[in-house]
Amino acid sequence: MVILVGAALVVMWGGSWIALKAIDDGTVAHAAVSSALSTPAVTATIADAIEMRASASLAGQGIDVEAAGVGQQVSDAFGALATSPEFKSEVLAQVDAAQSRLQEELSRDDRAEGPFVVSVDITASVSERLEGVLVMGPATSEMTVEPVEVEVISAPVFEKARTAYSRLEYARGHFLWAGLAFIALGVAVSTRRRFVIPKFLIAVGALTWAVAAVLMFASSARLTSLLPGGEEGTWGDLLAQSLADDALPGIRRTLAFVGLIALIAGGVMMLVAKYVGRAKR
Repeated sequence: MVILVGAALVVMWGGSWIALKAIDDGTVAHAAVSSALSTPAVTATIADAIEMRASASLAGQGIDVEAAGVGQQVSDAFGALATSPEFKSEVLAQVDAAQSRLQEELSRDDRAEGPFVVSVDITASVSERLEGVLVMGPATSEMTVEPVEVEVISAPVFEKARTAYSRLEYARGHFLWAGLAFIALGVAVSTRRRFVIPKFLIAVGALTWAVAAVLMFASSARLTSLLPGGEEGTWGDLLAQSLADDALPGIRRTLAFVGLIALIAGGVMMLVAKYVGRAKR
């Protein structure tokens, strides 16, 4: 039992390390952006914001799109911009640039409650779209449009993610040592000490492969539904982002590789321990 507890703690430490790595390397933020920009309500809000800023810029140059009879064309152009691959790429670039700020805001205790947003410079994109509206072509080359703010993570989700982030950091900082302490206890109380480490490694490998197998057959949505609070819970919110479906294959490969190494090492050590036991007889 001591060995299983120690192995479980080490596996949970590894899981927290993988989840935090997904946050720190931008996987979580990229998944959040992809999810947001595939939601019609979100892209409609962004399109409205783009239209408002672009119209204000054009008005400063004395151009009224409605009076010019191209209001609907301009609105359609901005709607297409908000759902375009190039706009998504620009948002992702801004998220990458703000990655250190994301980590800081996740871990800062005194951060005021609110969403995580990035500002996207849309001047070039707006000018390119407006060039398709021939009536407005000459004016677009000199216009400057105020950046649009994109809400990458909503305020409620971000607050829950901050709580989960602190718990994951605690697990990464303590669970490995706690697991090793249980293994040391197992060595101290066991009458067959030479088998403790091999059994521990085999247990770690088996548990890791079990987790990899679960991830192979379950989507991130299914996994979050199994956690306390489901998809709306603190852990579910973070897991849904850090274990996004497009990130699962890489996570499974990492777990499978680590599990295989642990099983091989444990098996070899078990054979050595048995050989040493026979030799002593």
